[in-house]
Amino acid sequence: MLFTLSELIVHPRVQKQFYNGTVHLDQFAEITKLSKHKLIYNGDIENARSAMYILSRFPSIKGIMLGRGILTNPRHWQRRFEGSRSRGRGV
Repeated sequence: MLFTLSELIVHPRVQKQFYNGTVHLDQFAEITKLSKHKLIYNGDIENARSAMYILSRFPSIKGIMLGRGILTNPRHWQRRFEGSRSRGRGV
């Protein structure tokens, strides 16, 4: 059976870090240059400011994936990113 890859979600932190330390944005930048797939960023998105920073630093990505950050205030995220899909990038 063959599965085609439509997008790739990347969390730029190594497994042994668990939830400690920071994500490796320089390595993620390299991935954005090398990947032929749609990229979705995931990691340390805690508020709208951090989400907008990632979207502006990496304009070629197709969106961000919220993890633990959304659990703190789900309504905040709904209000902040309403309509983001209509601009071609998803949250």
